[in-house]
Amino acid sequence: MTAEERIVMVARELFLNHGYESVSLRDIAKEADVAPSAISYYFGSKQELYEELFPDKAAEEPTSVQEKIEYAALSLFADMGYERVTIRDISRKAGVNSASISYYFGGKMNLYMTILRVGAERIKERLERQKCHFRNPQDVIHYHIQALGELLVMYPEAIRIMQWELVNPTEPFKEIWNTLYRPLFSDIYCALEEGISRGIFRKEINPRCACILFINMIFNFFTIKGNQMIDGIMGIGESISQEDYFKEVEDLVMNGILIAEDGGMK
Repeated sequence: MTAEERIVMVARELFLNHGYESVSLRDIAKEADVAPSAISYYFGSKQELYEELFPDKAAEEPTSVQEKIEYAALSLFADMGYERVTIRDISRKAGVNSASISYYFGGKMNLYMTILRVGAERIKERLERQKCHFRNPQDVIHYHIQALGELLVMYPEAIRIMQWELVNPTEPFKEIWNTLYRPLFSDIYCALEEGISRGIFRKEINPRCACILFINMIFNFFTIKGNQMIDGIMGIGESISQEDYFKEVEDLVMNGILIAEDGGMK
């Protein structure tokens, strides 16, 4: 089932069971397991989604002021980082009064923490749901490559904000680091250590360095994706697809850490 189909199915059920006013875009996004921006991409707004599902009914209320502020802030923080975004920028993009941001969130910092927390919790929830009983360390590495690739596509704004934080960390990011990044590194690190101790991975591998390289290989695809200058320099006629890129990442990672049958690199 595609993301668009999941949104339609979940939204129809929520609207029918709870009514238009009681259902937020965040509710729909959470149940459909997509980013709120995916709903905007496919349908524009909550009201437009409602009208498409129930053309004979008039939606009672447009998107709430609080939701408008969150979506505007998410987009701006993703594009510009925390420091460069002002309350005026957010209010202008959301089409609301600046005082509304203080009323609903208590200021820019609290709004930013809300955005960070929601994005991190969504990613963590999805990772936890996809986990299974792995048979070996290779399964852990394979799982994280596939899961992270999917998550980065579904929650692009949250990931771009995380990338800003890795370069210019803010105080709120410490909480998010412990919520999301530390468990990720821990899972991969433990899998590498286990693989080395069991003689599956090469013993000269430094697990800490390997973790950093692994995460960067995945995140960097979304840093330079669509960068026409990169394609021009490399002489590529068309952009690399996400599927091809992650297949190559997995191939490079696994062939770089596994021990071949002759005892060398695979």
